[in-house]
Parts: sequence; C-alpha cells; structure tokens
Amino acid sequence: MTNLNYSLGLTLKDEGAVIADVVPGTPADAAGIAPDSTLIAVNGRKYSKDVLQDALKSGGDGPRALKLLIQKDEMFETVELQYTGHARYPRLERDTAAPDLLTPILSPRTQ
Repeated sequence: MTNLNYSLGLTLKDEGAVIADVVPGTPADAAGIAPDSTLIAVNGRKYSKDVLQDALKSGGDGPRALKLLIQKDEMFETVELQYTGHARYPRLERDTAAPDLLTPILSPRTQ
C-alpha cells in the first residue's frame, strides 16, 4: 500500500492504482476523490509511485495544484488537488512535559 494519509489524504493499493481510502477533511476529500476509484495519471504522466512522489517533491513548499486523472467505473474525470508542501509522514517526538517512561524500560539490566 502507498500511504499518503498525512499529505494528500489517500491510500493506494499496490495492485494497480486503486484508491483504497480517502481521509475526510484532506486535499483528496476536498477534490472529490472517492474510494475504489483508480488513479490513471498525475500531471499528465501515467501513474507510478515514482511519478506521484516526483509530483509531491516538485514545486517547493508553496501551494500548487496536482492534476489527477481518476477513473470511477466507466467515467474518467480530471480533478485538481490543491496541495502545499511535500510528502508528509508521522514521526514521534519526545514531549518534555511528560515523564520519560521509555528510558528505564530500554536501559540494560545491571547486576
């Protein structure tokens, strides 16, 4: 699966480019993309993971539109997905206000 939930707001299945899920309130949802659609092309180029990643990397940090050709059943539609920035992925960060619980757990045992 290609997980772009934290950037575009959609998840793609590996077999083909079938959109498995769309997160409400994200750019994909605002563009009207629906689950079980197929992503055919990105910015006029035939879809592949690399083409989609290149589209996310290009354009810098400013707002831009990604043009996606979507197939739903027998209908084709080009949607403009408004997006700012690059691909985003979640990461853990230490909250200094909370007690550190992992360090004692992960420390080596001493005798």
